[in-house]
Amino acid sequence: MRMRIIYLFLASLFIQTNVSGQTDSTEEEESPIPWVKASEEGKYRLGIKMGLNFTSIYGSYPIDKGLMLGVLGGGFGRVNFSKLVSLQHEFLITFRGANFSGNSPDIGAIKILYLDFPAIIMLKPGPKSLHRFGAGMQYSHALNRLVFQDNNSFPTEGFVPLDKNDWAVVTAYQYQLEYIAFQIALKGGLRNLNLGGTWPGNITNKSGSMHNFALEFNLIF
Repeated sequence: MRMRIIYLFLASLFIQTNVSGQTDSTEEEESPIPWVKASEEGKYRLGIKMGLNFTSIYGSYPIDKGLMLGVLGGGFGRVNFSKLVSLQHEFLITFRGANFSGNSPDIGAIKILYLDFPAIIMLKPGPKSLHRFGAGMQYSHALNRLVFQDNNSFPTEGFVPLDKNDWAVVTAYQYQLEYIAFQIALKGGLRNLNLGGTWPGNITNKSGSMHNFALEFNLIF
């Protein structure tokens, strides 16, 4: 019985020693968890992004009369090639659109729900800098497109001749705190959204150009 107790004691001591040694070695290595605070960020970083945007659809038709407030949310992944250069990929669900000054039967508003896939090269002025400056491209796919007449609360029915796909140029700025970052981004659409088809609800059809624009204010966790 005594020998069994000694064996159990030695076995537990051996296990505790191994666990302690593994813990100490893990603490000395770079943490594999990607959502650590920025001061401990390693080669990779995963996080959540959410915010507000002010959007418009500019071009030759219809006549824009101001920015539309929208919301966005999603996630991001960042690969740090060095202490100065990184590549940030994002996946976002975004509401964008615009209000217009048209009279019946022209367009009063357009509201679009997008999936956005930005890819941004981020640069830091120095290894310990809290600032990042970025530029890149974004692909967007529209999940839903609604056209309103005279700013009524009920959208017109039928097919909306707006392109589901869009490409945009992105410029961004980040200010990094210990655990979160503030990001401002400007996005200008490159693709003409107007397909020139027949608009629903007897809306006056014009083949003018229509391009997305967005100014985003985001929190990154």
